[in-house]
Order: sequence, then C-alpha cells, then structure tokens
Amino acid sequence: LEQFLRAGGRVLSFVDPPQRVDGAATDRLARLAAQHPGGWRKAASLDDPQLRRLLVPEEFEQISGELFHQHRILKDGELLFLANASLERNARAELRLKGRSLMRLDPATGSIVPHPARAETDRLAVTTELPPAGSLLLYVSPSGRAAPAPPAPVERTLSSSGPLTVRRLDPNILRIDYCDWKLAGASHTRLYFYRAAEQIFKHFGFEANPWDHSIQYKTIYLERRFPPDSGFEASFHFKLQGAVDRKSLRAAIERPSLWRVMVNGKAVTPLANQWWLDRAIGLYDIGPHVQEGLNTITLVAQPFTVHHELEPVYILGDFGAAPQAGGFELVAPAPLTLGSWKQQNLPFYAHRVSYEKTCRLDPARHRYKVKLGRWSGTVAEVRVNGKPAALIGWQPYEADITPAAQGGQNRVEVIVYGSLKNLLGPHHGKIERGLTSPWSFRNAPEKIPPGADYDQLDYGLLEDFQVVEIRR
Repeated sequence: LEQFLRAGGRVLSFVDPPQRVDGAATDRLARLAAQHPGGWRKAASLDDPQLRRLLVPEEFEQISGELFHQHRILKDGELLFLANASLERNARAELRLKGRSLMRLDPATGSIVPHPARAETDRLAVTTELPPAGSLLLYVSPSGRAAPAPPAPVERTLSSSGPLTVRRLDPNILRIDYCDWKLAGASHTRLYFYRAAEQIFKHFGFEANPWDHSIQYKTIYLERRFPPDSGFEASFHFKLQGAVDRKSLRAAIERPSLWRVMVNGKAVTPLANQWWLDRAIGLYDIGPHVQEGLNTITLVAQPFTVHHELEPVYILGDFGAAPQAGGFELVAPAPLTLGSWKQQNLPFYAHRVSYEKTCRLDPARHRYKVKLGRWSGTVAEVRVNGKPAALIGWQPYEADITPAAQGGQNRVEVIVYGSLKNLLGPHHGKIERGLTSPWSFRNAPEKIPPGADYDQLDYGLLEDFQVVEIRR
C-alpha cells in the first residue's frame, strides 16, 4: 500500500483504517491515510457521489440501466467492453472516447467493422443501447476517421409464398420414472425410481444409494459381493392407445450389460453398436412386442451388484405423449403448429423442431434478416435452402441471412433447440429455477402424479418468425 500510494495509486475504503496488520496492533495504516488524503478515499456506500466519480471513467457522460464495463488501455489504442447485466431491461450509455476512429469487434463471428461515432476534436461521441444480456466490444484507435452513422434502414416484412411447415426432427421421448419391483418375496407397486433404488440398496446392507451420497474408502463398496441367487426385478409400465407406429419404438436403458430385459414377458437384447444420449445407455427394439393398452418393460438383476442402480426407462419413437390422470400414455402423433411443445404431446422432447416457409428474395438489391418474436429454447438455428445461415441465441433475436440467400424463391427455416431439463428433470417436488443438484431428484409424490403436474418448460416457437427485407 505504501508503494502503491507513493506511485499515485488511490485506495477506496468503506471503513476506518484497520488497526492491526497480521494480528499485531499498529497505527501504520492510519498514518498512511493521513499522509495521502488525496489518494486514500473513504466512502459511505456505493451510492456516494465521490465514489461514482472514482469508479466511472470520465468518458462515461451518462449511464442508465445495469451497465458493466471493462476498459483496457493498450499501446496502440483502447479496448472497451460493455455488458448489460439485466435480463429484463435495456441499458444505455453516452460516451466521449479519446481517439480518432472506432471499430466494433464481434466475439461470436470474429468480424471487425467500423462503428459509427461523431468526431469532436480529439474525442468520439458515441451513444449505444444494449438489449437485455447484450454486450458490445469496441476498439478505439488514435488514428483513422470516424465512421458516419448509416441512414435509418427502410424495412419491410415479407409475406410467405405458402403455409408455415412445422415438423419434429428427432424421435419423441417418454420418461417412465415410477415402477413396480419385487425383492426377497415382497412386491411393491408404483414407486418412484429414486425411492425404489434407495430401498433396494438398504436391503443389501447399504446405508443408502452409494452412488448418490456415499463416500467409499478405497474400493470397499466396489469389492462387495452377493450370492448368485440375489437380485431384484423392476417393472416399468406404459399405455399405448391409437395409431402409433410400433416399428419406430425403442427403449433406452442405462448400462444394458447389467440387466436381463423383457417386454411383455418376451426377452429382448440391446441393438448392436447403438446408444442414446450417452454410450452407457443402450437401445432396444421393442416394437414387435408392444401391444394396444398396457405394456410392461421388466429389468431383472441377478446376482445383485453394487452397479445395479435403478434409473428411469425411456421410450423413443414416432408418437405423442399425452398427459393422463397418472403420468402419460403413447398416442398417435398429431400435426405440429406454433406454440408450446409440451402442449402438443411433446412434454419430454429435448431436441429440435423445424419451422419452415418460402419467401421470394432479391439479395442483389436488398439485404434480409430473420427476426424472431416470442419463442423459448436454448438456441435457434436459421437455415436457407437447407444450408446453415445463422444462429440466434440472445436479444434482439434476429440474424442477417443475406449471404445465404439467392434470387427467387428461398426456403427459410428456423430450428428451435430444447434442452435436457424437460427430459431428465427435475420434474417433482419443490423446484428452484436455475438451481439443480442431486437433492432436486429425491422428492416425488407417493403415487404417479398427473402428467400435467410434471414440471416442464414451454419450449417452442410461440409465434411465427418474420423475414424482413432491408432496402439498400
């Protein structure tokens, strides 16, 4: 601190100078503060006007919103990064930067383009507004010339040449997380998989599920062995009603080498060299054995090992998963439209849905962008004539598609991606958005809850996207 203050550094403190250093009483800090009254500043709070003058650079004339910045002074210029920390409101800044020209650096694409500014002697006047979670990276150069502000664009929303086509690009999914199980002559019905696994491990001498919250010394759990006739049987049920393509049906079961698997009493084996989500999750062709009405997938463990942790079973295929009074049932798939996937019998669907329409474009004369309205997903991919054109993942939820366009009719497609939240959960109990831990999966109702009560997000394109023409 002494060297820092002698070199012209400034210390900002919200308290009186501490009276101890390394636990020993001393007045050195108090004397330092008295010797450097201009360098040692004390403030009452972050709202202190003097503090604001210290922390906010003189280049910032006016700030509104939750705007954060990082400023780096380089040998050949300056870097200024602005970020809006709010997820709901815009942030705005009026800047007067020391320099002659300004460039905008795009971290997502690597592009470097002139950023408009107004020259004022040795400074550049810039006004910028960032959308929620938006950011801007600028390079301020001591040379060059300020770029003028472009004329206000003349935009026109195009009409499509035909109807919007909506289609699912991957198999639908049903998660079955309640089961019946038999162990040591006793039967249990419709129990949540986590609770069933815990009781099974306790029966075999473990305090709880060792894979969930146990710590082993060396390999004491892995070394445990059980009699050849030990084990258990777990049965997962699902209903099928209507015209479902049974040939498309697959079951996904974790660690298939551990289990003997039966579908309605018929033995099935995992498909060679096929897996889903993870290489440890095998796939089974169950279509030949599925029937109208109630179906049962049975997992048999014999002999029992510490690796026999019970997990949900998944059904994949071309179907709808319709909510029922208890869970879901497989029904014929219905044509998709705009709106929430889970309201269209895709409650567990975690993958992609395509929204496509045809528009007449003239890229030789105009520029074009895709603009999204209300939507929910992790990212939206834009394709033009089947080729990738752009990604949309943050506001203002629009992307330039001019380089991918061709003269005449163009197929413009927006593909919305979901996430594993709706598929893997958590689905039950007290759920805090944005916070998920092993504890999130432990609680569930004693009986299978209604399908509508599963906690799932409304992914999907909730209103039609726009193709906007920008006159050059």
